[in-house]
Amino acid sequence: MGAEHLGFIGYFKQRRFGSEPPVMSLLSLLPPKDRCEILEDVRAYDPANINVFDKLSMAYMKSNRMELGLNLIAQGLAGGHLSYDNGQILRQKLESMQANHRGSFGSAQNYGDCQALLASHVQQMRTNGTYAQLKDFCDVMETYLISRTQTGPATGSGGAIPEWFARFNQEFFSAGSLEALGEVRGRYTAVAHPYVHFSLGSRYLYLGKLDNAFYHLLQASSIGVRNKRAYWDTLFADSVGSSIAQLFSRELIARIPRDLNTFHLFISGYMFLSSSIGLYGNKAYESLANRARMIMSCQHGADITAFLTYGGLREVLAISDHYRSSLGYAEQGMMDFAVNQKENAGTIHQWLEDISVSGRDANDYQTEELVAIGQQRHDAIVNKIKPEFFDGFPVGFPVG
Repeated sequence: MGAEHLGFIGYFKQRRFGSEPPVMSLLSLLPPKDRCEILEDVRAYDPANINVFDKLSMAYMKSNRMELGLNLIAQGLAGGHLSYDNGQILRQKLESMQANHRGSFGSAQNYGDCQALLASHVQQMRTNGTYAQLKDFCDVMETYLISRTQTGPATGSGGAIPEWFARFNQEFFSAGSLEALGEVRGRYTAVAHPYVHFSLGSRYLYLGKLDNAFYHLLQASSIGVRNKRAYWDTLFADSVGSSIAQLFSRELIARIPRDLNTFHLFISGYMFLSSSIGLYGNKAYESLANRARMIMSCQHGADITAFLTYGGLREVLAISDHYRSSLGYAEQGMMDFAVNQKENAGTIHQWLEDISVSGRDANDYQTEELVAIGQQRHDAIVNKIKPEFFDGFPVGFPVG
């Protein structure tokens, strides 16, 4: 047993692995290789746990070791730990996922990605009131990630993780009052990084402090747009895209300076959110939700009209994003958010009624069919814009 896994083992000896679905979702934030090592240690003392067979075989497959996953299931059958039916279910699940995803699973491949994803989950849990019951496991995860970040990278690579990243997250998510948040702001507001300003701006927007919210979200947008290549296809693409999406919200849109090109700002937000979604798929549930909201709530008529020349009905695009966001939230065990996003998709579908989509009335489609059409259109839009995006679409942010 690896000494670095003792925190996980101690936790799962007190609360058996599988007894808390949200905990299994949080563990899935780790790179597959790490999950394999941890679950191998769990299996050593809990050899008949079907949840271990399920998640460990999946982790083997996602770390490109499919044969080990199939061998694990065979061992479970031979040892009497799995029934024939359960073994067949796990095997079919493994083979189906490998065939459908072709090796791309949206799993984090480095510890910096994991830290940011965990921080995002903690923020969601604080909002929905579930953090207290999961705090112990979150602490185990954070301790492990800090130790791994200090000892070296996981397999794979990603955007460079700043040295202040873990410290900022710890201080930011521990700030339980407006005064404490102000102290964190004072220490980090000079940091020229979109993640810091997005985090601060989002929290201030939630608290109704619109002046502070607008300042930080505009800073995050400006830093990201002026350094497109630095944040594109990295963990921090969402920080840039979601900041822009929130600038287009009802509370803040009137504050956007008139000397900025709002259409190019809109395109920048759309593209950065699409970058995040391209990296993480449905696991980018916040990016998906923010892209849908930005498309549907944009009140700059000329901007949205110009954007739609790239991809048709915005309702179809939003249905796809809301629905996929619901799948991502559900996978992480955040069912209230999942239900809300699925309802959003259904409501927009009802609005369309008999409007034609690809030659058929919208109400003749199942929602899932519109989701597939919307996803194809999103991909087409990104492919159309991307060739000129990095050197074009100037927003007008001042340099420096």
